[in-house]
Amino acid sequence: MNYEESLMITVSTAHITKNDKELLEEGKQTAIYPDEYEYGFYIAISEDLTKEEIVKAGFSEQFARIYLDCRDENANHLRLDSDGMIYEEYEQFQW
Repeated sequence: MNYEESLMITVSTAHITKNDKELLEEGKQTAIYPDEYEYGFYIAISEDLTKEEIVKAGFSEQFARIYLDCRDENANHLRLDSDGMIYEEYEQFQW
């Protein structure tokens, strides 16, 4: 069979701000459409969304960077997970 493949990149929730987390939980903004689960969020990556639109929706510059870095790596999904990888390239937040 020829299954459709997709790439999902997992990043620790330690790399997002408390405000980013709250925006994802609320789901009221219109730029990002997350699926919340027990340990974090699944987020579909849009090819059309710009940094300006992400920040305008209330997300941090860091969140926008992670999102766009995942897109640059041709990922279809970003998984923000409490046990996800910690990357030196990204700032860490305590909340």
